[in-house]
Amino acid sequence: MFRKSLISVMLALLAALAFTVHADDILPAIPRIGDAAAADIRKVVSSTTEWHGVGLPVLSKKIPGKTLERVGYTTSYNKETLNPNWVAWRLTADHITGRHGRQGYSYVEDYDVSPRQCYSDWADASLMGFDHGHMCPAGDNKWSAEAMSQTFLLTNMCPQNSRLNQESWERLESACRKWAQRLGAIYIVCGPIYKSVSHNKMGSVAIPDAFFKVILYMGDNPRAVGFVYDNCAPPERDNMQNHVVPISEIEKATGITFFPQIKGDAAASLKSVTKFSQWNRF
Repeated sequence: MFRKSLISVMLALLAALAFTVHADDILPAIPRIGDAAAADIRKVVSSTTEWHGVGLPVLSKKIPGKTLERVGYTTSYNKETLNPNWVAWRLTADHITGRHGRQGYSYVEDYDVSPRQCYSDWADASLMGFDHGHMCPAGDNKWSAEAMSQTFLLTNMCPQNSRLNQESWERLESACRKWAQRLGAIYIVCGPIYKSVSHNKMGSVAIPDAFFKVILYMGDNPRAVGFVYDNCAPPERDNMQNHVVPISEIEKATGITFFPQIKGDAAASLKSVTKFSQWNRF
């Protein structure tokens, strides 16, 4: 009787062992997350709440928009223009000093939206004098490979004059990175401006008449500034001060309310700035 019981126990153990081996063959092992990946995840989790107290932009009811949350930015996509209405992100020093460069990435159609920008829309871009104008720059997303790759989604692009893209607009992007390094963190929203209801097009994509960028610092002595650049070749010696526009005027031109959680006199003061001097010294 004892021998039969022992044999039964051994057979049960062997069966359990066989099942365990079989289960391991079917289910992949769970990979361990390295320190760098874990740090990326912590940043991604925090990015979902980083606009609390400031507020993501709000569109007027007349403007179609689908909000898309990405690792490094949030965007509102317009199915009529096939461009973003706005792209918003919080820029910090560690986002621009990582090890992930832009080399090796290609522009990607975004299947989260329909209708969408397609590769064919960009077939004649260079002949027309346009670059893929990143709204959220690749240079602001060196902290994460995924964040970097998502800056190449076509929902983050507008047709932008090549010289503007490579000269004045790039200098503004570089200035933002300098301010983020010195101030710790800034909030940025940018996007296209259309001056009429009918648009020139590149393929099916509306060509913006201009671009805006609004920047907010919420540390000691909060400050904000807005810029507007026409979508054309800039002058030889372009000065950022020449492009400073009160944020309240950009709101009127775009139908977008910026930083909606900042109210009253504080909002009015931040949105009325016409001088670049308080930023230029950083």
